[in-house]
Parts: sequence; structure tokens; C-alpha cells
Amino acid sequence: MQLTYGITLFTSLLTLGVHGLMPPRIPSKPIPGDSPIEKCDLMSPQALDIHQVDLVPNPPMRDSELTIKASAFLASEVIEGSYIDVEVRLGYIKLLTQRFDLCDLLDQQDEENEMRCPVKQGEQTLHTTVKIPREVPVGKYTFVARGYTQDDVLLTCLTGNFMFYQNTLS
Repeated sequence: MQLTYGITLFTSLLTLGVHGLMPPRIPSKPIPGDSPIEKCDLMSPQALDIHQVDLVPNPPMRDSELTIKASAFLASEVIEGSYIDVEVRLGYIKLLTQRFDLCDLLDQQDEENEMRCPVKQGEQTLHTTVKIPREVPVGKYTFVARGYTQDDVLLTCLTGNFMFYQNTLS
């Protein structure tokens, strides 16, 4: 009786873990280049066709600068009111679910990146550098980011996994 109860409890917890706690696996397709970033929502039309994404260094490192270079074709103009919905997890823990104003994000980029709103239809390139703080906890991060126009048209869906390791002394 106690063994049956233990097995039932174990399988119930395992089922809860598999179906309730683990982040869902989103069907995706790798984007050419040197990065772990993939395109998701593959069956949905997307206004941004990403040709390539390169990260330097890849994988990103804590307490260092990350340079992002990307090229794409934009089929719809991006104007004020466009936004990005982002979800970030550390392992199974959801760290962030937030909506960001796309034009505000572009305005905050460094001078290397000349992309600002409105972003016209056509070929686009992005070249920017961001600082990754040393306080970023070690672990596996998973993200999903969906960008939309001001009219809620899907620009793109991106997903990926990053592993931040403990930096070692040289």
C-alpha cells in the first residue's frame, strides 16, 4: 500500500514537472551565422527575414562586451508604437516577462548602430555592442522574443539558449 502510494506520488510529481514546470519547447529553425539564435513561430508570416546573426564572443561571457551583427530584409516599416514581448528564463525559473517599446530600444543603442525609428522597408543591418555585467548568475538562459508593428503584425519571433559559465582567471 505504501509502495503504491509512493509510486503514485512520484509519477504525479514527474507529470507536474514535465507538463507544468518545464518551459515549452518552441519549434524553431537556426538562423545562419555564429549565434545560438533561432527563428520561431515558423508557420506564421513574419515581416522581418533575418539573413544572418553573429555574436562576438559566442557564447557571450559575463563581465564582457557582446558585439551583435545582423542583416535582414524588413517588409514593413517600423514606426512609433512597435514593440517587443520578451520572456527570459534561468533554467525553469521565469526571470522576465516584459513588453519593450521597439523605437525606445533603438534610440538607446550605441553610435555604431545607426538604426532609428522610423525604420524603412528594405535591407537592414545592425551592429551594436552591449555590456554583460559580471553579476549575471551562472546558468542556462532561454529566451523568446516576438516583435510586432504598431498594428500588431508579427515582425519576427526569435528564441535561443545561452549558457553563462563561471569566468576563470587566466
